[in-house]
Amino acid sequence: MGYLKTNWRRAGLLLGGWTLVSVIFAAISYAAAIGENNKEFGFVSALRLNLVQFYLWAILSPLLFKFSRRFPIEFRPLNLRNLLLYFPALISFAGIHQLIHLAVLWSITPRWRQQYPALIDCYRAYFAFGFYIDLIIASLIVIAVHALLYYQNFRASELAQSSLKAQLAQAQRTPFHRSFWKTRQKQTA
Repeated sequence: MGYLKTNWRRAGLLLGGWTLVSVIFAAISYAAAIGENNKEFGFVSALRLNLVQFYLWAILSPLLFKFSRRFPIEFRPLNLRNLLLYFPALISFAGIHQLIHLAVLWSITPRWRQQYPALIDCYRAYFAFGFYIDLIIASLIVIAVHALLYYQNFRASELAQSSLKAQLAQAQRTPFHRSFWKTRQKQTA
């Protein structure tokens, strides 16, 4: 039961974090539209655009987490195979995200359907720019996962060192070494 509670907590934190990122980027997009005197792009449009984008990343990010845990980037010693796996993986994640993102936005935004009667026209207009942004976001997720993994490994090694130091201190306090030497001296005499 505790495991299920932890999973729900993680899912809630993941969704809450991506919602916060969506709202921040929606505010930035809306401010940029106001700065450019774009009256057609309101806050609701900015929020719709960013919620779709970042909720899709909320769905894809656990897959990126698993991939990063399975193929960690290690520099000492350099694991070139894992490092090279990230190029096709990031391109795939960014491409899948952009395909789904544009299809969802095209289907829920009437203005886009009027401007681009066919979905392929929408892909031609927006895919390259969005793909570039998605590559950056996927890379940032991977960097964050590796920072988390590094921190977890660092804490685990600190705990192991602390435990070993405690065991050594305990061993030095016990009179074992005196009785060992007395027994050893009696055996040699």
